[in-house]
Amino acid sequence: MRQHQSIGTKTRRGRIIVQVRQHQDLWIWQLETNAGLMRMTMRYLHEHVQLHGANRLLLIDVNGRRAEICDLQTLDGASKK
Repeated sequence: MRQHQSIGTKTRRGRIIVQVRQHQDLWIWQLETNAGLMRMTMRYLHEHVQLHGANRLLLIDVNGRRAEICDLQTLDGASKK
């Protein structure tokens, strides 16, 4: 999936979702962004993954870092899974 990530208050744009996996009570996302690979850790997806409109996804990890998928329709097939 393509995405947007943030460091501090900056949000990076994600391009590909490389991997999403669950480890115990954590969800670990690995994204390819406009600034390189980004790893995000989230506890509760319903609190950290927000759908804005029909096609925009905002991710916020446990450290407050942000990644954004501006248009879900532009993601490659593997990222959409």
